[in-house]
Order: sequence, then structure tokens, then C-alpha cells
Amino acid sequence: MDHDLLTAGRVGSGSCRIGRFVEWASFKWLGKRLVGGISMTSEKPAQKASGQGSKWFWRVFGIFMMIGGVGVLFIPLWASIDVETIQCEVVSAEPETSSGGLRGSSSTAGVLVNTANCGDIYVSPGVTFKNQEEVAASFKAGDEYEFDIGWFSRVIMEGILDRTPSVQDYRLVP
Repeated sequence: MDHDLLTAGRVGSGSCRIGRFVEWASFKWLGKRLVGGISMTSEKPAQKASGQGSKWFWRVFGIFMMIGGVGVLFIPLWASIDVETIQCEVVSAEPETSSGGLRGSSSTAGVLVNTANCGDIYVSPGVTFKNQEEVAASFKAGDEYEFDIGWFSRVIMEGILDRTPSVQDYRLVP
């Protein structure tokens, strides 16, 4: 039948050929699309190539991204949860600037304290770029200090990411 419609268009003028082809194409399109997917031809409907797997991937990916985004927003809260005080003997201290943010656009003044029994500790509360040298000089080698370290610094930064933990507060042990 399809062949007859196409060859029938060859008899007559050029506009008749185009008209019959358009009629044939419209008939096939109407048969497949407008009549609820019921085709008047013997062709089977095409299967989707991607399937349902990609939909589930993007849903799960989106959920993890939302959880991660919310988790990042709560980092300051996590730093104040389960604060532990550790006592460490200072070996040395030196001023250090911590860079973060996009392309290193944010800098924080701090002091890197090397201890004998606790490893390196980063002190930033109360440290500015103006007093950074003075704070570093205030740590004397051999003195014992207490450092308050929050859960995020202790578990995530030091334990998982292998980074230097940051303190929330520090004081000289009398």
C-alpha cells in the first residue's frame, strides 16, 4: 500500500506528488501518534534506549547532592559539637595563613603549633594578620597548653581528610 501511494504520485504534476507524499506521511503519523499509540500499520512501537536506570541514577545523585549541600551548611555547628580538651606540649609555633574558597580567594590568619604529643594544631581564634607574629611568639617551647577541639576538626579534618585540626580555644596550663 505504501508503495502504491508513492508511485501514484509520479503520475501528474509535481505538486500532486508532494501532496500525495504529505498525505501518506500524515496518515502514518496520525496512525501512530494521535490514535492513542494504536498503529494502523504492522510496525511495533520503538523501545526507549535509555530505560529506567538513568532516571534512578539522577534521582539518587540529586538526593546525595542535597544531603551534601545541607551538610556543608552545618559545618560550623559540627565544629561546636562534642568539644574535647586535649593537653599538649608545645615544640614550636609559627604564623601561617590558611587559604580557602574558590581559587584561594579567602585567607585566614592563624598560627601553626607543633606539639610533642598531639601533632600539628592550627590556632585561629583571636589571631589577626596584625597580631599573628605576637601570638606565635607567645607559645613557648616546653610549655603545656590545653586545646579545645570540636568534633568536625577531630573526626573529619584530622581522621578522614588527614588535615591539621583547628582549635576553638586554647590556654596555658598553670
